[in-house]
Amino acid sequence: MKRIRLQEFRNDLEKYISVGEPFAVTHHGQTVGYFLPTHKKSEQIESLKIAAEKLDRLFVDRGITENELVEEFHQLQQEEKKSLLEVLSNLKDFEEDIGDIDEAL
Repeated sequence: MKRIRLQEFRNDLEKYISVGEPFAVTHHGQTVGYFLPTHKKSEQIESLKIAAEKLDRLFVDRGITENELVEEFHQLQQEEKKSLLEVLSNLKDFEEDIGDIDEAL
């Protein structure tokens, strides 16, 4: 699926509204939504409805709600941020160690 940056989507909204294909909208490299044009052929719209119904059934079969899915997504985002902060902290420690070695030489 094609990916469009949010700023580009905003700037060229009229152009993208007329596009017949769905695409992901990204912000800082992360998908924040999907654009699904509504002026598609009826069989394409029907396919999207069927996909949505399958997703709803999957939620029921797995015993999860949309809110639980969103909460899990947010938790994963927080874990990813924590991991990134740990990497940055370790990098800072490494840079300090390198500085200490340089001073010793």
